[in-house]
Amino acid sequence: MLEVRNYPNIFVHGMLGWGETDKMYDKMPYWGMICGSLVDKLEKRGLESYAIKVGALATSCASILCIKRLG
Repeated sequence: MLEVRNYPNIFVHGMLGWGETDKMYDKMPYWGMICGSLVDKLEKRGLESYAIKVGALATSCASILCIKRLG
């Protein structure tokens, strides 16, 4: 039988990207762009989701540390 786990969806932008806490995200969400915020759509379906912000030129190590703080 398949075990169901309730882990949140965490989206991490790439180089020069932006996250939910940036002003630009309200006008043009990084995840969803033209179709609207993917994070909002997932949350409306009951799925916990985050579009985290890391430095625009941050290393992957910085992204991992940011994700660990959420957990």
